[in-house]
Amino acid sequence: MTLLLMLCFLSPFFSAGAQTADPYHMDYSTSEPLEYDDSDQQPQNNGKAETLDLGDKLDDQDDNVRRTPTGFINTGYTFFPIYERVDASTTAGGLDFAYYFRRQGEDPKSVPNSIRALFTAGQNQYVNTGISFDNYWNDGYHNIFAFLGYLRRPANFYQIAATDPQLLGTYRATDVNFNILYRQKVFDDTYLGAIYDYESDNIGLRVPSNVFNDKVFPGLTGSISSGFGVVFGNMPNVSIFSPHTSFAYEITNILYLSAFGSTSDFGKHTFDVREYVGLFPNHLIALQLYMNFLSGTPTYSQLSSVGDIFRAYYHDKYLDYHVITIRGEYRWTLFDRFMLTAFLGAGYHSSALSKFRLNNYLPSYGAGFRYLLSEELNSFVRLEYFEGRGSRGFMLGLGDDF
Repeated sequence: MTLLLMLCFLSPFFSAGAQTADPYHMDYSTSEPLEYDDSDQQPQNNGKAETLDLGDKLDDQDDNVRRTPTGFINTGYTFFPIYERVDASTTAGGLDFAYYFRRQGEDPKSVPNSIRALFTAGQNQYVNTGISFDNYWNDGYHNIFAFLGYLRRPANFYQIAATDPQLLGTYRATDVNFNILYRQKVFDDTYLGAIYDYESDNIGLRVPSNVFNDKVFPGLTGSISSGFGVVFGNMPNVSIFSPHTSFAYEITNILYLSAFGSTSDFGKHTFDVREYVGLFPNHLIALQLYMNFLSGTPTYSQLSSVGDIFRAYYHDKYLDYHVITIRGEYRWTLFDRFMLTAFLGAGYHSSALSKFRLNNYLPSYGAGFRYLLSEELNSFVRLEYFEGRGSRGFMLGLGDDF
């Protein structure tokens, strides 16, 4: 209850600049007020308030779950603390800051540009920091996204491709990641683009390589992954703002080659599909199917992990060539800005597509609540508790998990 009261009191400060009560549209380049525009204040549809169009229809079923983006002052920011368990023995806290804006003349209901900075630190010398820039122009026709991150974390070596992997040793990982994406619309809200991804991993091996099952992966003492790829879909780049569509998808194919400086030659092929189904007013079900497949000879740090999708697990424990996860989340808007959530999922990992078994899955489940920071941007803060097979976790932070 104390947390709820704090959120109610502090939320105006967290979402400064995102209110539509001020009828002036500010020019980002000059900060000069423009002409008075009350078009967003007028009733629509013969006096009935307009509800959010989730694709073509999530219709009027859940107007409190998905709300109409009504345009906002062109600049604003969100500033919020985060706290989470990042592995079995380490918790971390920090700050998540996002600055968002639109240029003068852009559609007030278009996707906003944003600059996001993250810093967290915790036990066992854990440090995670990063900055991203997401820029749209020409009413969202063009988009460029860039990210630079640094991660230092305590980590564990487990058996690879094992149903119940044995702990083999510990190490400290230091990762530097950079990627840049350019894309443009090809039809409706669907984008086609090119991506470059770079990751440098410093591991410091403490376990003899001969204990790694029957296969030794390259990069056990450190590696570089450098590759170019293609991205196709309509999914947002960052999770600060909840999606305003009933169906979202993204297909990514990246080739990491020694010719680009990579330690080994391999490919990463990712499919992410999401559906948002309005049941009745204030009730929504979100569904996701996520698949990540590797080809060639991937480095150790680039192996697929259920922990990269489900927060109840950690990256190191369930590693394999391929991962498939499916999950659903029930979201119930209680009143005004508060929402309860409950979620359930199953994850599969395998060294070959033919070896996936329906009954050999890793469960993930939990519950939490969300608080709506900005109605205009559909931006939430969330507190969640989750469990998996022999593991559990929690987090307080911004945005949707999916």
